[in-house]
Amino acid sequence: MSMTNQRQDTEYGDPFPGIEARPLQLPDFVNVKPRNPGISLRWVNRAVGVQGSTQRLDEMIYAGFVPVNPAEVVMPDGKPLMANLIKDGKIIRGDLILMKIDRKQYEGALKYNWERSVARLAPDRQLQTGRKELSKAVTQAGVPREVGRTLASKLQAFRPGTSDKTADPNFMAEDDKLPSERTKED
Repeated sequence: MSMTNQRQDTEYGDPFPGIEARPLQLPDFVNVKPRNPGISLRWVNRAVGVQGSTQRLDEMIYAGFVPVNPAEVVMPDGKPLMANLIKDGKIIRGDLILMKIDRKQYEGALKYNWERSVARLAPDRQLQTGRKELSKAVTQAGVPREVGRTLASKLQAFRPGTSDKTADPNFMAEDDKLPSERTKED
């Protein structure tokens, strides 16, 4: 049964005649908006665990985040911040505190993380990274350039499912032996 209020005719009498049915609107404290578009906001755990470790808060402060002044933000509807969120001049909701950081600095960190993930996961980027690392290692080892170029041309990124070879159907068969461990008698 759906929890939404579906209009339906009932044989029961309306206990609230003349009143429009609508849900309670709880405040959207999570999506407060900065007055200054040049800053980014983030809710951060203040304390975690039994002993109230502030490790995450300390990490975020080290990364450049600072607590938000209540005058710097508004509710999503443009109204002033709710008074119950303000404690000791900071914006706190339960174990969360609202922090701010320069938008360019924050988006630069997000872009850096995105680039790292692409470099780790995209086969073309893996290949580029592998060739650079191979070239660097070959140069440091003093290997002649011609040999280094030959090595680089043989380097390929692993791409699952692109090989024409079929999988070995006997690999890890019932005898739990690797192909290299099997003898001709097996």
